[in-house]
Amino acid sequence: MRTTMLSVWSKIDRNSKLGKETASKGYYIPNTDWIDFFNPDAAAFYWKNFKEKLIPTGIDCWWQDATEPENDDLEGRKVWNGTLPGEMVRNVYPLMVCKTVYEGSHNFILTRSGFPGIQRYGAALWSGDVGNDWETLRRQIVGGLGLMSTGIPWWTYDAGGFFRPGNQYSDKDYQERLIRWIQTSVFLPLMRVHGYMSNTEPWNYQPETYRLFVEQIRLRHKLLPYIKKEAELVAKEGGTLMRPLLFDFPNDEKALAQETEYMFGHDLLVCPVYQSLSDGDVSVYLPKHPQGWKDYFTGKHYDGGQTIQLPATLEHIPVFEKVK
Repeated sequence: MRTTMLSVWSKIDRNSKLGKETASKGYYIPNTDWIDFFNPDAAAFYWKNFKEKLIPTGIDCWWQDATEPENDDLEGRKVWNGTLPGEMVRNVYPLMVCKTVYEGSHNFILTRSGFPGIQRYGAALWSGDVGNDWETLRRQIVGGLGLMSTGIPWWTYDAGGFFRPGNQYSDKDYQERLIRWIQTSVFLPLMRVHGYMSNTEPWNYQPETYRLFVEQIRLRHKLLPYIKKEAELVAKEGGTLMRPLLFDFPNDEKALAQETEYMFGHDLLVCPVYQSLSDGDVSVYLPKHPQGWKDYFTGKHYDGGQTIQLPATLEHIPVFEKVK
């Protein structure tokens, strides 16, 4: 089933017809184009126009972008009719935006900023406009696991990075990184490929990159029954789909020390690779699990509680399944 998503910002151009009406009602944050969602009347006005002008188009879900709001536009300004300093409530702003849109539409929302409790409003977060280097990939995983620790279950990143090199379609080094970003994204709550001024379809890249890219899309489809089962548990019982190892192995000191390995659902251990093939073998820690672990791709059995070295290959990242 194909779903259509539209990117909508929480601001209105002051020079537009609607913007002039918004300004006449005093619904802007002073000296910005951002709507003062802390003012219930301003939020209701935003939703009224959203409902009348966008809902009839048949869009399935909403991409509420730039809900920080960006450019530090709350700094030095007051909201809610001048009663609250913007710096005090800046982190709450995306919560108010998503609350307004969700309570009106009851549709899925993708937003790049959030606040505790935003999961009540059908919201998934992504990490925004990031680079594409190895260290950025590592930081994305660490940051995503930090977000999971707050209890927000739905998160992803722009696989391949938002900002990409100008020669991305021929750059061998970049395409190696691209594949690693995509391979990890298979095991995120949402798999998303997005890039600034880019044609990100697999067929735009070199033949080997195309093959590996498509294999990861197929793997995600293969995992859909498992993902749906685990997502249903999140909805019914709480928790998160992606989890730091300390959640599942609290008594395993070596597991607690792992920054980037994580559980995806209850059965899969994911070990992202954020180094070049030229760096050699990949080191993986297998947490203490009485029945051990099975390599998801080869079926080979390993005992838990040990660190293993695996040959570097671009075919896939290390993934292990709990033996039951």
